[in-house]
Formats: sequence, structure tokens, C-alpha cells
Amino acid sequence: MAVIDHIKPLEHHSCGIPPQVMFHMKRLDKQSSKRMIDLAMSSYDKLVYLIEKALHGDVPVDSEERAAEYASHLILDAAFIHDCLCHAGCIVGAFPYDHLADRILPKPEQEQKVLQ
Repeated sequence: MAVIDHIKPLEHHSCGIPPQVMFHMKRLDKQSSKRMIDLAMSSYDKLVYLIEKALHGDVPVDSEERAAEYASHLILDAAFIHDCLCHAGCIVGAFPYDHLADRILPKPEQEQKVLQ
């Protein structure tokens, strides 16, 4: 089985982004400095690189399950930065891991019934 096949719902998520950095990223907008935008873009690109490595099993863990858990946490952090960049008007394209969203953070059963 591939690492991506082991992705399952996370019971909890500890954000890997320091609180002070999150504070500033949440406030990114079209008037933000180029330096802040570049920092956010660089962080996003690095996370996507690490996610790809994890999904291909190229991480220092002993099992595909651990690599999948590692990738899941990175995907949530990358999604946060992606949303901040979109809010700031940056062209970052569609989030490449949207197809894994329901596997990582499944919707509550009540919400699923309403949507059907």
C-alpha cells in the first residue's frame, strides 16, 4: 500500500506554525508587505515539498502509517497558509490536497445528512 492509502482522520492537530507567525499570516491582505508575502509563499512551497516527500515515503519514520500521519499534519498547516495567501490576493492555484480533506477532517455525521 502507498502512504496516501494510510491517510485517515486526525484525532487532534498541533499546528507546526509558530503562534507569532500565524498571527501575522492571518492578517495578510492586498496591502501586506512584499517581505511578508514572500515569507508566506516560501513557507507554503516548503510545506508542499515536505508533503510530497512524505506521500512518497521519503521521510525518516519507520512505517507508511507514520508517514501518512506526518503528511496529514503538514497538509493542514499548508491549507492554512494557502488560505492566507489567497486572502492576500496571491495567485497560488487550487490547493493540491483538497481531495484528502474529507479523509483528514471528516464532516460530522449530522452535517453529512443535511448535505445529502
